[in-house]
Amino acid sequence: MIATIDQFLRDPGAGDPQAILSFVRESPAVLVIFHQGLVAHDPRLPDGTDALLVAGFAAGNARSQLVSGVKRDSPVDGVRGMLAVYAFLKSKNAAVSSAHLDELAARAAEGTLEATVAERLGN
Repeated sequence: MIATIDQFLRDPGAGDPQAILSFVRESPAVLVIFHQGLVAHDPRLPDGTDALLVAGFAAGNARSQLVSGVKRDSPVDGVRGMLAVYAFLKSKNAAVSSAHLDELAARAAEGTLEATVAERLGN
């Protein structure tokens, strides 16, 4: 599954988001919580983009757990996965734009993503 996730995060268009989402729903090895405020629907994004971003969150979150061998929700890694998908989609289509994701990307670039995620989760 890690190879499937890695391929998806490198090129969401060539990956299989449904396989990742099915794995996350069915696998006893991972726990992924889709936190409102982190994974947000943006109706201004092109059709199909939201699903890829959700799969990116699931992929990053699950990958972290599979690599560490520890089943524990990893929202920061989920956001990193979602941002990887967002950056790829943005590079292919100028219509892909989200203030929410741009803000998270800026926090990641500043090195304050962990604190931002903790704040949004109320921790």
